[in-house]
Amino acid sequence: MIEFLNPTTIGAPAAAYSLGARVPAGFEYLFTSGIVATRADGTISADLAEQAEAVWFSIGEILAAGGYAISDLVGYTTYVVDRPALTADLAKVMAARDRALNGHKATSTLIVVPRLARAEWQIEIACTAARQP
Repeated sequence: MIEFLNPTTIGAPAAAYSLGARVPAGFEYLFTSGIVATRADGTISADLAEQAEAVWFSIGEILAAGGYAISDLVGYTTYVVDRPALTADLAKVMAARDRALNGHKATSTLIVVPRLARAEWQIEIACTAARQP
């Protein structure tokens, strides 16, 4: 069983995530690339909240394709493009994450960047999952 770590001797997580995770020996891992908001039909919404939903949908599909569940997610790194409305938009990004994770609190890092590889991409998320074979 994966053990999520949130020691009370340090500051609590700033949102719905865990500060650390211990994965015992014998687990299988799944790593994703940075997942962006390109839908199966090639379209990309201009709205950051819709992009976040599309990214988390894609992550769920990748996990399922490998036989993993969202609860097998150990950690993820989110890259969000900096913009004037970022503070308000981050709440929408976190809401999409919370819906996708449904209470699961994997480890998380959020990085604000000036831009991603393509100008239309506003968010990118890379994940690691683990499960017992």
